[in-house]
Amino acid sequence: MLVPTPPRQKPEESRAPGLAFPVVRLRVELVPAVWRRLQVPSNFTLRRLHVVLQHVMGWKQSPQHQFRVGSSLFGMPSENSGALKDSRWATLQDLLSQKAKTFTYEYDAGAPWVHQVRIEGLDEGNSTNQRAVCLAGAGACPPEDCGGPDAYVELLEAGRRRGRLVDLDPDAFDLDAINTTLASLRF
Repeated sequence: MLVPTPPRQKPEESRAPGLAFPVVRLRVELVPAVWRRLQVPSNFTLRRLHVVLQHVMGWKQSPQHQFRVGSSLFGMPSENSGALKDSRWATLQDLLSQKAKTFTYEYDAGAPWVHQVRIEGLDEGNSTNQRAVCLAGAGACPPEDCGGPDAYVELLEAGRRRGRLVDLDPDAFDLDAINTTLASLRF
């Protein structure tokens, strides 16, 4: 069972000057055929990762989210959320220390979108890589209000049968635009 650590100090307060946190390389996949590879500092909480994933995938910034790591659930707890732990108090470093290799991220915009997240590697941290960055990816984020993954596949198939998709390019992916957005995030 993953045990969240207590609240963390800001990185600049918890490391000696000149030292940096290791960075985690993640691959995030959403069916159908939408994926992103990103790199984030290992001290990022799951809540911060949620914000990054919203931007990287192209979602509309809803606060509702849930991470499943083994049998543990993390998100935004409420009085009725049961075993859901607060995603502000678990970091990627916590997942690494528990030997987690994969986990899921669920974003519920009326229909659940479940993202498979795989930890691909851990690299040395330095002063230039302490922010989230998208390294690669493919496919456009599905429209949030399309009814979920199955409805999105049906939407794509119907558009292909008609010979065009209205206001939707399923292959669109703009790495520079994503990284410009990520660079503007202030945590």
